[in-house]
Amino acid sequence: MVLYGSLIQNIEPQQSVDPLSYITEHSKNPLGDNLNVNDAISMFKEKFNKKVFLPNTIPFKPTDIGASLSEHAKTLTVSYFNNKTNETLIVTQMVNIKPKNGGKFSKTPHETEVELKHSTKAKCLYKAGKPDHIRFIRDDIIYFISFKQNRNITINELVEVANSMKQFP
Repeated sequence: MVLYGSLIQNIEPQQSVDPLSYITEHSKNPLGDNLNVNDAISMFKEKFNKKVFLPNTIPFKPTDIGASLSEHAKTLTVSYFNNKTNETLIVTQMVNIKPKNGGKFSKTPHETEVELKHSTKAKCLYKAGKPDHIRFIRDDIIYFISFKQNRNITINELVEVANSMKQFP
């Protein structure tokens, strides 16, 4: 019994680690993205043999940029974040697997069709009556662009970001 008690005294209690603080401290982006943008882009291009396009216009100054890649979902997500204004721009690119409907999106009750540069048709989807994100297909890639922020966004801001997409070298 005495030995048992001395063993317990010698074992130091482990500190519990908050998993969210670990993610924030050890990731490239406070949002929890686990890759830096260059690594994620290289992996996406190598794995899927596709070009990557990112916006040249962002309606705020990002303080952090990070990325995530899902091989299973065939997606690359790049997040732009401003830690002072709490604004986030999320750009997701997904390899189009050519669904039976010819690559067109199914119609949702809260959407507006808009035209981007080069006659690309896009859908602006609404949430609670306000623009939430824009989606379009270009060169076998499906793009989703969304803002997460405290202020209202406009269709024009979504279109401006979508029209500014440039090929990443």
